[in-house]
Amino acid sequence: MGNDMRNDVKSLRAGIFSEIIIVFLPLTMLLIYQTVSDITVSDRLADTHRLLAASSSAYQRYRLFVNGVVDAIDTGRVSEDAVHNLEHTTVELKSITTGDRSSDFSSLAARTNALLAHLRKDRSFGKVLPLRDTINGIDADLSALAAQCDETNRQMILENINSTQSRKIMVFTALALGALVTLALIVMLIRHVTRFELVLRESEERMRVMFESINAGIVLIDCDNNSIVDVNPTALRLHGGTKEELIGYPSERLFHGDNVRTDPEHDEGKAIDISKGMLSLCNGERLPVLESVNYVAINGRRYMLKSFVDLSKQMTLETELLAAKEAAEAASRAKSIFLASMSHEIRTPMNAIIGYAQLLKREGNLAPQQGQYLNVINNSGEHLLKLINDILEMSKIESGTVNLTPVPFNFHNLLHDVESLFADRARQKKLRFDVRLQGEVPVVLDADEMKVRQVLINMIGNALKFTDEGTIAVTVSSSTDSPDKERDTYGETAITVDVEDSGIGISAEEADQVFALFEQTESGRRRIGGTGLGMPISRQFARLMGGDLFLVRGEPGIGSAFRFVFRAKALDLAEFKQPAVDERFFWRIIPDEKEWRVLVVDDQENNRSLLSHMLTRAGFAVREADGGIDGVAQFRAWLPDIVLMDILMPDMDGYEALRQIKATSEGGVTPVIAVTASVMMDEHQKALDLGFDGFIMKPVSMECLFEEIRRLTNVAYLYDDSRSSGDAAAEILPPWVDRLTTLPDVLLGAMRDALEAGDIASLRGLIEQIGESEPIPAEALRRLVDSYSYDELTTLLAGGDARYASA
Repeated sequence: MGNDMRNDVKSLRAGIFSEIIIVFLPLTMLLIYQTVSDITVSDRLADTHRLLAASSSAYQRYRLFVNGVVDAIDTGRVSEDAVHNLEHTTVELKSITTGDRSSDFSSLAARTNALLAHLRKDRSFGKVLPLRDTINGIDADLSALAAQCDETNRQMILENINSTQSRKIMVFTALALGALVTLALIVMLIRHVTRFELVLRESEERMRVMFESINAGIVLIDCDNNSIVDVNPTALRLHGGTKEELIGYPSERLFHGDNVRTDPEHDEGKAIDISKGMLSLCNGERLPVLESVNYVAINGRRYMLKSFVDLSKQMTLETELLAAKEAAEAASRAKSIFLASMSHEIRTPMNAIIGYAQLLKREGNLAPQQGQYLNVINNSGEHLLKLINDILEMSKIESGTVNLTPVPFNFHNLLHDVESLFADRARQKKLRFDVRLQGEVPVVLDADEMKVRQVLINMIGNALKFTDEGTIAVTVSSSTDSPDKERDTYGETAITVDVEDSGIGISAEEADQVFALFEQTESGRRRIGGTGLGMPISRQFARLMGGDLFLVRGEPGIGSAFRFVFRAKALDLAEFKQPAVDERFFWRIIPDEKEWRVLVVDDQENNRSLLSHMLTRAGFAVREADGGIDGVAQFRAWLPDIVLMDILMPDMDGYEALRQIKATSEGGVTPVIAVTASVMMDEHQKALDLGFDGFIMKPVSMECLFEEIRRLTNVAYLYDDSRSSGDAAAEILPPWVDRLTTLPDVLLGAMRDALEAGDIASLRGLIEQIGESEPIPAEALRRLVDSYSYDELTTLLAGGDARYASA
């Protein structure tokens, strides 16, 4: 602000001088102006405030006189008021100005002396008197200027210069005219400076209000002695003391550990530091603050300007937020650990249930009713596992630990598999089900095949679930238009899958519920089945793959359309080798002279027993170990060809047992397969990274078990070519299905309505009515309800294919 004021004063002074130079041209006036500008005006500007204090009365006292002088300056002719006030005549003044009447100089001298006497009494203009001491230097200037005048005036000037009396008169005349100029300058100063003073006062008032009212502490520190020069009220309030306790004292009294910087790069006015610090309070405590430092210069002296704000509340909030964040993370970890633990506890008995059911189904001599019982066991177990997997998958998504596992795969084959999976169900509901490619769609993609498959199954499964008549159309297309960033991250190809149905549709009010966790639409709740996680999980998978899943259209009674977009890298079909899949039904290993030894290490007897039965029936020699310590000992004593190792065991976990086995010369070449019910994040990859050669998740699938063993060894299997693994799962058509056709249509209709409405209690009551006359079909229907086989029930009660219903 100080620099701005100085610049304004300079501009004001330059403006005033310009006015004088332009209009006051006579020789004597130029000489007086030269002197006044150097002495009088500069002194006046230095005493601006004192002149302003006297300006009001001075202006009134000399108003008439000055008006005449100003007119003379502006117009070149002297006003009548000026003549009267100075007791001069127009002719006399003109003669003085032009130099034509030198005889009048004596009279003019007397009047000038009277004027000077008056001026001496008025101290407001006492600073004019120093002109007497400086005017003696004008002789040389007048002599030089005389050469430029006409001959007559030159002679007159030279004569008067040589005359002592004339010289005195000229001096007095110069003084008198100098007084006139001074008066004119004062009037102009009053006009300009008064305006400037008002602006200056307003500016100073604004600065004062800001300095005192701003909600930040401001401290001015002298850089030469590191002392506090000034503080604002906010700084005093935060400090808790008074100005007297701070001003003049070192800055360390206010700023803890303060040290004034003097580095050359800290230019004036440049913010050099914004950082957190500590403010020393008057009671000895310290307050955390965020401070900013600037260096400024005032009248050539260097100062440091510090501003700061209280951080205590913010730091308290940050601490609370951090604590809340840590608590939330701890709760999330606890939830994940709990879910993983519960999953492990559930998967362990489910491993035995589903595993033994698989063994029984391979007996080949089961009665039809026994086959149906096994189907109930399998359906119930698979349904329970799906619910658990959905919840765990959502937990992973929420914690941000879901990762993509891109692998090359045949996308067209995947579409064919999904179409085959739902074709029978669509046919049983008499729906038109079409999967078609629109335009050029890459055959081989590099993406997460399992997640793509899961999203498609969820979308098409929902369409089948909510469509009773009409069509389900799946359209697949691709494009390569995308930002470079997405191409680099996910791949250059965008795959779009549209699934459109003519089902019950979705109302606008329920559209948001489709992708909400654990939420189901009203129609979804009536249809029974599911957790409300399928579509939310699918959307998250789509977004992980650089795309999205969203509702395109939904109208109650008309149908709905969903779009799934994901990004992938398109690969050359010629370079892709499709993994061979042997769909023959595995029977046993080929007998030869070699005994294939398998060591099963698990702390749960049921798990060991199940694996032993599976392996023994297939022709393997098996030994069991009930923990990690026993497993290491059994390995060293027996030297098996392959080891099946549980990971979570109380005495020694699978990782340590693996390390000790692999440390032996024999163990270094022996395949060790991890067999676990754990679903902790990245457990699969962790197991492989730590040295396991293979990985099998519980419940154990016999096909997965024997395929993993075949992959890691050169064991050869015998297959039953008369049936495939898919045929083995199909059971003989149960005879009770035909009896349903003999039931009253009203009863069958009531059962269909109850199932459609999700009224399971009423459905069970109707089944009990059937049991009075047809106990076998009633028992079978009860088992279907108990195993959550609602789609099979719907098809069965609608008169569909009984073979499908019993599968």
